[in-house]
Amino acid sequence: MVIDRSVEDVWRYINDLSRASEWDEGVIEAKQTSTGPPGVGATFQSKRRKEGIINFRCTEYEPNRKLTLEFTNTPLHGSTESLNVENQDGKARLTWNVEPKFNGFYRIIGPFMTRSFRKLSETQVGNLKRVMESEAKS
Repeated sequence: MVIDRSVEDVWRYINDLSRASEWDEGVIEAKQTSTGPPGVGATFQSKRRKEGIINFRCTEYEPNRKLTLEFTNTPLHGSTESLNVENQDGKARLTWNVEPKFNGFYRIIGPFMTRSFRKLSETQVGNLKRVMESEAKS
């Protein structure tokens, strides 16, 4: 999805976890739990309305380009979500890929949930676009 903001603006916004609840309706609070700057090995926590607390570890970090987080708890342990930002004519093209890995009981229902995860990531990117573009106009 193309957002009418610069790559740097989008990158700065998605890296500010204190603002995650502005565009992800499921987030109550999100924060970095490790010390130091965001990057490979950094850890994060998201307190969510339905799922409770979810912990993540950063496995890929390329400033202004790519962020990949791996779930480190919950039945989705080992799942990843990647955010990629690219320049497209001065605007930011954001793609969000979710690669679920189902464990335990969730292995049985996992194939049915994969579509829901992809739909959710599309919704979140749409929300992020709406918030960022309306913020730019104010």
